[in-house]
Amino acid sequence: MHRSIWRHLLKQPLACSLCGMLLLNSAAFGKPPTVESAMQLKPTQKVDIDLPEKAAWSDFRMVPVVSEKEKGWAVVDATGRRLRCFLDSNADKAVDLWCYYLGGVEVYRDLDTNYNRKVDAHRWLGTAGSRWAIDKNEDGRIDRWKRISAEEATAELVTALAAGDKAAFARLLLTQSELDDLQLGTQATEKIRGGLESAGKAFEKVTKGQGAPGKNTRWLHFSASRPGVIPAGTGGSKRDLLVYENVVAMTESDGQQGFLQVGTLVQAGDCWRLIAAPAVREDANAAATLSGLFFTSEQSPAQQVSGPRRDAGISPKLQELLASLEKIEARLAASTPQKSGTLYIKQAELLEQLAAASSTADQKEAWIRQLADNLSAATQSGAMPEGTERLEKLLARLKKQGKSNDILAYVRYRSLLATYSEAMQKPKADYAKIQSDWLENLKQFVKTYPKSNDAAEALLQIAIAEEFSGNNEQAKDWYRKIASVAPESPQAKKATGAIRRLDSPGKPLQFKGRTINGKTLNLAQLAGRVVLVHYWASWCEPCKADMAIIRDLVAKYGRSGFYAVGINVDNDRQIAIDAMKKSRLTWPQIYESGGLESRPATELGILTLPTMLLLDKKGRVISRNIHISEVETEIKKRAEIAKR
Repeated sequence: MHRSIWRHLLKQPLACSLCGMLLLNSAAFGKPPTVESAMQLKPTQKVDIDLPEKAAWSDFRMVPVVSEKEKGWAVVDATGRRLRCFLDSNADKAVDLWCYYLGGVEVYRDLDTNYNRKVDAHRWLGTAGSRWAIDKNEDGRIDRWKRISAEEATAELVTALAAGDKAAFARLLLTQSELDDLQLGTQATEKIRGGLESAGKAFEKVTKGQGAPGKNTRWLHFSASRPGVIPAGTGGSKRDLLVYENVVAMTESDGQQGFLQVGTLVQAGDCWRLIAAPAVREDANAAATLSGLFFTSEQSPAQQVSGPRRDAGISPKLQELLASLEKIEARLAASTPQKSGTLYIKQAELLEQLAAASSTADQKEAWIRQLADNLSAATQSGAMPEGTERLEKLLARLKKQGKSNDILAYVRYRSLLATYSEAMQKPKADYAKIQSDWLENLKQFVKTYPKSNDAAEALLQIAIAEEFSGNNEQAKDWYRKIASVAPESPQAKKATGAIRRLDSPGKPLQFKGRTINGKTLNLAQLAGRVVLVHYWASWCEPCKADMAIIRDLVAKYGRSGFYAVGINVDNDRQIAIDAMKKSRLTWPQIYESGGLESRPATELGILTLPTMLLLDKKGRVISRNIHISEVETEIKKRAEIAKR
């Protein structure tokens, strides 16, 4: 990349300088760009990145980046830690990935996905979250969200209100096409549709009303009880719906904490969506419309936080604790795993204090649940060895206080997860004993807390372990128990599919799905052929090795009656498409959103990848879990097919 090209770029407006006109030299790379020119490039969207003083740039250097997929340059500091990275991912000698780092972790990248030298997508990564935005007209402004979490949706909402940005608010709303795809039933659909149609005017009213967030207002914290599932069949709905009810966004403006009543969020694909405009705490009438659309509730979280009067605000003690928690979480986001242990301890102490300072039982339990989640996650990551001890002490304290079985079960299950993970991480771990103890603990958990929300997951883990041990009948017994504990749960559906898969050998397999290009594929239409059904994902390396062999088998036996059907379980459609193109797959590929929880994976209870089923020419299952090395032998056994 010639320095003169970089100088030319740095004279252009930001949107133009990031449009991809950076050129890469041949594989030898030639002369690299200067550190100074590279460090002057900035992300197109707002994100916290490393911004070292210019005086420190003299210690930085440019290093080449070469991999199978990408080539480019990275800026590294004196310790070798990356600060920026500019890559060519399609070998056209032009930058199409601009990557930015915070504390050595990539937190953001701009992308040119159609390789026309203009940025058309933005991704927040690592400690910056999970947002993925599309800029279709490549003007530097976000057109739509491809992925956004519930927490991030409320943060974007606060930003939109503070700026009075109606377009940014509209991007967060459930779209009409998404509403139709949810298949909620007539009553719920029309109610939501009405709210969506009036949301724009309601947003304008909020921004102009008393108590509206000002330009200095910033998002602090997401507050809501855990999400709930509205099962298919409710009110005429045809699909499960995952929702958060009574969501509150904690805010801060000029040192004063407040809150914004967001209401209901629904999940549509990889995005969490608003279905109405928010309400500030002074607007009691609007707030009432936001409470309990799917679940009835006598008291909203805003009321729970602030006490009996909605306009009473958050107590000074809670304000102080929330501010301290925010600072700790910001430090954790920028910390390395080696240095995060003490921060996790401080975070746990603050969560315990928040639980103690909360005025209602629901709020106390919400903080306890978050505490249990954080302790368990920190222990499993290896950053907090004392996490298991803290969880056990928390559980003992809650028992002594006479807390409900719901909260006791919640803490106990996360303690089990932490204990299992900690044992597996030990240098001389006895894996057989650890696995045996894990199963016994799960069985005892189900016996003690049979009606807990985690009972279905515990049962599923037991059943999976039995299946992997070859104990199929015992596995089916455990799978069946899930339906008796939580018949509408995702685990029950997965268990039903697993039983169907275990019982499938010798039976016709009734299965159909939508291919990646939108066509319907029914296995029944493939009668007369030996069919291999291959479940895979782009992140599964053994799957890729299988596909190379499947390609050879299709070429060798395709005309003789062998047929392959792929079922991709990536969470992102575009990632699946890119993987298919790279692997040059010539056989049909079924894809439906949801990853390993998608309908195609759930219907057969797929638990691991790769999973392959082989069907004879009458559509009957020859093997429900065949290894790729066995496929050709099975094809040859069907002599009439091989000789056709």
